[in-house]
Amino acid sequence: DGTPLTGFNNTYYANTDTPIVITAQIVNSNGNLQTQIDQTELGFPSVLKLPVNKYLGGIDGQVIDEVYFNATLTEGVLTATGKIPSSGDWKLTTERLNKSIEAIGGRFKIDRQNITFLV
Repeated sequence: DGTPLTGFNNTYYANTDTPIVITAQIVNSNGNLQTQIDQTELGFPSVLKLPVNKYLGGIDGQVIDEVYFNATLTEGVLTATGKIPSSGDWKLTTERLNKSIEAIGGRFKIDRQNITFLV
């Protein structure tokens, strides 16, 4: 609803069905924005999905659910929007995200800390 989620480090707290918007710049190891990474230019699908997993037992636990945020990737800027439907420990992990990028033919990887949403 336009109000930033409260958080600590890479953990954010939200209520179920709270609209969440994630924005990230895709940069190289020197911190330069990679404007050539664009979903249209790369031939990616017109609708991208960003997977967010629900875990039982923390990051080393078991994935028990998955939701997909709608996403766009325009000139090196990733924007994803979605809602988390139930309470629990939800994570956006680079491992799962990179598998999704690979599945659509992307030749780049995301390297950052995981994001946790406690709902």
